Amino acid sequence: MTTLADVARLAGVSPATVSRIVSRSSRRVAPELRDRVLAAVEELQYVPNAHAQLLARNHRSAVGVIVHDVSDPYFAEITRGLQRVATEHGRLV
Repeated sequence: MTTLADVARLAGVSPATVSRIVSRSSRRVAPELRDRVLAAVEELQYVPNAHAQLLARNHRSAVGVIVHDVSDPYFAEITRGLQRVATEHGRLV
């Protein structure tokens, strides 16, 4: 699994720069750095960790679910439905 540090190493930039570009931060990044990072992201097939991004944000968009037994078909179906709806609204369960 490719990490943000792997992308930074290949692009020759700091992990903070990669993070700013991948998260579409409003902080300015030189176009040539952006191009190098995006090329490294594509080459390494980097996929940001949604849970890590959630924890790094100032606001929370997670929904917690507590069920008795997730292997129980009844609770599993409810949880699947919650995950589907949460994903449609850009949230994590």
